[in-house]
Amino acid sequence: MIDECIDLFLERHVSTLREGTEYLYKYTLNKHARGVLKEPVEDMTIQDWYAYFDSISAKYTPITARDMLRRVKACIRFSIKRGLILHCQIIHIYPRDVGANSVTGERVPSIDELKVIWNEIDKSRCYPTTGNVIKLCMLTGARMSEVRLMEKKDLDLEKNLDCTQREK
Repeated sequence: MIDECIDLFLERHVSTLREGTEYLYKYTLNKHARGVLKEPVEDMTIQDWYAYFDSISAKYTPITARDMLRRVKACIRFSIKRGLILHCQIIHIYPRDVGANSVTGERVPSIDELKVIWNEIDKSRCYPTTGNVIKLCMLTGARMSEVRLMEKKDLDLEKNLDCTQREK
């Protein structure tokens, strides 16, 4: 069963990764794979796997489907190496065969658009911490995970400078 593979993978491998990466693996595997696949992974055919990823693509996005293929394959490869399972047809599926890649946009919001976003955040009923993280991302250009993990020492509050950029 996939659940046993996920458990071993999360415990022995994912727990050694960076905090943000660990969170993403746990979240996506638990949401999209745990309890979803009922038959043993060794018995699943290529057609079963494609049907599974097609359902993710239809329910969520093609990008999510391709991301899940990569994460599930990593889990399965780990499980094979550890002897939990002997083989699995998913190994024969390549990322280019499932879903789509995410595309980095080239558009940058204008100052007027940023003002609108800022004001809409203030009007929204989101948690203040959520709104503040989004605003800090807008001000610093940092990623959400970087802002969430930011500590006071990462900011020079006297000069109002982001110190994380100087350390790199």
